[in-house]
Amino acid sequence: YPPTQGYATYEVSYGLVDICGSGGSSGGVGTMSTGGGTTPMGGGGSSGSTFTDDCTKVKKPFNDIPQLKTSAQTLAAQTTDNAEHAITVMQDYDPANPITTVSPGINGEMIIPVNPPKKYIYVHHTHNSPSSSTYSVPSWGDLQWIYIVYNVTHMMDSNTVFMLTTADGTQYALTISDWFGFTQALYMPKDASSEEMEKAKISSDIGIKYLEGGEKDGQTIIPLIQENSTNKEQDLSYFLQMINENSMGINVFEVNSQFNTFTKVTLNPNKTIKRMPCN
Repeated sequence: YPPTQGYATYEVSYGLVDICGSGGSSGGVGTMSTGGGTTPMGGGGSSGSTFTDDCTKVKKPFNDIPQLKTSAQTLAAQTTDNAEHAITVMQDYDPANPITTVSPGINGEMIIPVNPPKKYIYVHHTHNSPSSSTYSVPSWGDLQWIYIVYNVTHMMDSNTVFMLTTADGTQYALTISDWFGFTQALYMPKDASSEEMEKAKISSDIGIKYLEGGEKDGQTIIPLIQENSTNKEQDLSYFLQMINENSMGINVFEVNSQFNTFTKVTLNPNKTIKRMPCN
């Protein structure tokens, strides 16, 4: 298991990390392999961000990089494949060739380097077909990857946009506006001390409840969000509930197929989803 899932594991050397759109959990030193798989404004989770700022941030890569919309559309069309796909953009990119294509993963897995030569500006990957075995929202493994790239290798910051397109027909962009809250919720232990293990257990419990499932207090927990779910609105509601409940500081946007319309999604007090279009 990844360190936050099996929190007794703490000696980890990070090289490549598997981001997965389907499948179970496995992994070892140097890799994570987890099953594949928010927000302020109406329900917690963020500090120091505004609706306008968040909209500007999520649209910026597409405004700055003329080739990105076409590349993102090409990537999105690949969700019918039995392999996951990804593209990235890094700081100080060559304007003539800004986009890096990541080697395709295998079914349910995508390996994106956690230690690129420059910080990531934009990271976009797919959750592949079949839709009956892939998450319609970011997976726990996706969020762990963000944690490692920010907190361990320091190759991501608050301006990075993380994009996901799924075989379920959903498409989301994420930004992080409260890194302290995010890293506490995704905590990976630095050693085997009781304090570190307790922090990691809290994180593990979040993953078990919402996305991973597993054993807790002698009981088998079925996660609220499952790969074979057909209720995408409910999946999103649970995802937003997880973010708010744990003050994770994630902003979530629905993105249209042309990558030119962004709608911030948050949770109303009655747990229905509030949609606020970015102008």
